[in-house]
This record gives sequence, structure tokens and C-alpha cells, in this order.
Amino acid sequence: MKKGLMPQHFADRFGWEELTGKVYGAFNSLPESERASTLIYAQNYGEAGAINYYGQGKGLPNAISGHNNFWIWGVGEKDVRTLIIVGGKKEDYETVFEQVIEFTRTDNRYCMPYENNMPIFIARNLKQDLRSLWNDIRHFQ
Repeated sequence: MKKGLMPQHFADRFGWEELTGKVYGAFNSLPESERASTLIYAQNYGEAGAINYYGQGKGLPNAISGHNNFWIWGVGEKDVRTLIIVGGKKEDYETVFEQVIEFTRTDNRYCMPYENNMPIFIARNLKQDLRSLWNDIRHFQ
């Protein structure tokens, strides 16, 4: 694993507000009618927790994740058609969405390298119910 400018116990304190701001920008770029069927998906509990914390009061839906306890909490009852996805690879998402666009990337030189320059995607028109994919998304570590 590539080392950052700081040890991980310091680097893990950086970049979360900026990440949430980028996710907020992606969410607000959607038409209001589409936002009602949109959730935010993060790769790990750190990203999801940061988005939920820093996104309070901004009108963002809570982030979901397949990582650890976030997987147990599930996807909720919303009929999801669009996801704002933090990280990962576009080609992986194109198998389950009709359209995937890279909206932006994270940018914080002090965070861990694997949290920097991450793509944030807008993935539209989910081809199947998110609940049917949930077991495949589970990632316990």
C-alpha cells in the first residue's frame, strides 16, 4: 500500500469535508425529480460515515455501504434508480446501470493515497432492484 505524506492515523483525519462537498455537488446537479430516487454509495464505512456526518442539514440522503455494519443497515425502503457512487471502477458499475458518468474526483493531498483522486460517479437507471444486489456488495473486514 502506498504511503501518504503523513502516517495513516493522521491522514485519516483529512479529506472528509471535501469528499462530502464533492458528493453534495453531484447530488445537486441532478434534477429535483431524480433526487427523490437517489442514494449515495460509499466503498467503506469511513467514507459513508463522513458523508453522513458532514452532510447533515444539507439535504443529502444518508450514504449506504456494503462495508461492515453499513451492510447490516441495508438500503432502506426507497425505490432507488440513481446512485452517487464514491470510488470504484466505472466498468464494474456499467453492468448494473444503464448510464454511468464520472462527475468529479476527490482532491486532498494529506489524506491516504487510496482516498485521493477517487472518482465520484453518477450511475442512473439501475437495471435491477438494489436489494437483490445487496448480498453481493457485502464486505466485512
